[in-house]
Amino acid sequence: MSVETVDSLYLIEFKVDMPEKKAFARIRAKDYAEKYQLRKKLC
Repeated sequence: MSVETVDSLYLIEFKVDMPEKKAFARIRAKDYAEKYQLRKKLC
């Protein structure tokens, strides 16, 4: 799975979980995606 795919999936997942904070999600998505990718690498 490419980094872009993981980033996109995480952004979609985050926006679905918190639809009332879509703008916030767009701003923070990259930070969350990076943490998610780090966790995936450690597993």
